[in-house]
Amino acid sequence: MAGRGVVILGSGSLARSICYSPAAVCAAECVVTVVSTTPSSSAEVCYVADVRAASSGTPVPFRALSVDRYSAGSISPILRRARPRIVLNCASYQSPWERTRSPSAWTALMNRAGFGLTLPLQAAVAVEAASAIAALGPLPSSSTPAFPTR
Repeated sequence: MAGRGVVILGSGSLARSICYSPAAVCAAECVVTVVSTTPSSSAEVCYVADVRAASSGTPVPFRALSVDRYSAGSISPILRRARPRIVLNCASYQSPWERTRSPSAWTALMNRAGFGLTLPLQAAVAVEAASAIAALGPLPSSSTPAFPTR
C-alpha cells in the first residue's frame, strides 16, 4: 500500500526489535520492507516478523530485500517502488556488539572512548539514505534510531 509502508535499512538487533513490535500490534495495513547487505539476515527478520504477524492476526506483511552496499544509488529504486511513509535507518558499518563478539585494538579504543567514536560509520549510511530520500519527492519521514554509547 503506497504511502503507508515502512522501509527499514539494516537487519541487526535494533531492526529486529522494531519489526517484531508492529508485527504483533499494528491494526492498519502496512507493508514493511527490510533492506540489508546480507540477504539471509533480512530474510530471517522478515520470516520471524511474518510468523509473529500471522499468529497475532495483524495485516502487516514483511518483505526482505538486499543491496550490495548502502548507497543512494541502491536505495533509491527500492524507495521508488515501496513509496514508504517512513524510512528508518538501523544500519551502521560498526556493530555495537563487535566489542563483545570480536575484541580487537579497535574495540578496546571504542571501550575507552565510547561508542560515539563510531558516529562517522553510522552517519555514512544515514547520508546515503537521506540522498535517496531527497531524490524522491514528496519526502517520507526518516529517522536514524540512536545506537547505544556504551
